[in-house]
Amino acid sequence: MPAVLAKQAVSAMIFSCYPKWGGVMGFSELVREREREIIFRTMARLETYAIKVLHSDGLYRDLYCFQPGNPYGEGERSFHVYTRPGGIAVHGDWCSEYVLERVPDMLTGFFGPRPNMGYWAEKLTVRVPVRVSEYGLTKQWLIDFLTEYADEHDMTPSEARELIDEALMLDLEENVYSQLFDFEPWIGDELISPFGYDELDGCGWEVWSDEWIRVCCFLAWVSTKWASGILEPDHPLSTEGVAL
Repeated sequence: MPAVLAKQAVSAMIFSCYPKWGGVMGFSELVREREREIIFRTMARLETYAIKVLHSDGLYRDLYCFQPGNPYGEGERSFHVYTRPGGIAVHGDWCSEYVLERVPDMLTGFFGPRPNMGYWAEKLTVRVPVRVSEYGLTKQWLIDFLTEYADEHDMTPSEARELIDEALMLDLEENVYSQLFDFEPWIGDELISPFGYDELDGCGWEVWSDEWIRVCCFLAWVSTKWASGILEPDHPLSTEGVAL
């Protein structure tokens, strides 16, 4: 069997044993895919939302965002967006409180139609955690990394499975950095040390929290609706959301 086909056969064998972790993708690509999924899911739900303007006096606003006809009540997964000169706040049933400051009118002069998690996080004034360690993605990245290692070193299917089994036994929630740095499995008489300081320092295991991504969707959605000029004080409007 040609070497290339042999490597492909090893990869197929590994992924057939571990279908949950199938697909070779870099860690950054996995993170971007996760962000896109959360954004898509959140924006799709917002398509069913309405905005009720409870107060609007210059830069002082209180916008109530809710889902009409929700069987659990209007307040279920609702949220408020408040603005004042130089600041904006969001909180409610669907998120904790987040306060940002930057420009005089944050609602129309700061947010764009697409969430910008990194830039907007720099403007937070309340110390709410916005980054978390994503252990599932980290382990998926590790499995993909080791699969590529097995291909490049012409490992047999049994050797590759042994390597993957050791990775699956890691308890990354205990201490992701030390666990990965101490990960040195044996394959036959060979000691494999897949991680060095450079790999661990460069992988960026922490990602934006699910809630922070959702909050960025809320702010992008509300600001786009307000900028459209269709909202009237004290007048609830059903909206069609904002396509990303």
